[in-house]
Amino acid sequence: MRKPPSDPNRGLLRHESLVLNAGGSVCAYAVMYNRERQLSTNIFERFLPGCFSEWQKRDVICLYNSDPNYLLGRRNSGTLHLDTDRDGLFYSVKDNPGDFDHLKVRKKIESGNVTGSSLVYKVLKDRVRSEGKRTVFEVQKAEIISVGPSVWPDSLSLRVNQRYIKHRVKRAVTERLTDVEYMDSVCATLGI
Repeated sequence: MRKPPSDPNRGLLRHESLVLNAGGSVCAYAVMYNRERQLSTNIFERFLPGCFSEWQKRDVICLYNSDPNYLLGRRNSGTLHLDTDRDGLFYSVKDNPGDFDHLKVRKKIESGNVTGSSLVYKVLKDRVRSEGKRTVFEVQKAEIISVGPSVWPDSLSLRVNQRYIKHRVKRAVTERLTDVEYMDSVCATLGI
């Protein structure tokens, strides 16, 4: 399996986290460890190394824009490969020139219209850290549902996990990890 190269000259085409290699396969990091991503005002999430240690047990799928109508690959069929290294979780989906969806996605990556990668996941274990006015959820264990090239990276991940975020914010309030005024503003931002 070929992971996203750190040298942009090694891939045929590279946009941010996506690489389209000479064989037409799409390679990307679905998530980078120890990097924060902002979920909302003053709410961040950080994936810890090893949090996806049990991905081998699931049939993970690769979807374009997280849309099940655009299935690009599947781990159990051998068309999607996943792996982890010290930097994060990466994937490679084999090109299928006979599949119109593959052709469309490849052309969108080549034109620069698709530059991101998304991950849909379920948090199984995390810890909440208060860092001043910021709340950081450190994901210790998560289940991968899907990965794939995306126009808006992480947009579906946030939508899918909105309910869980509400739960975690409310849990943070009950555990008194942050002050009430701050949590009120967070809840107002999330609409809860």
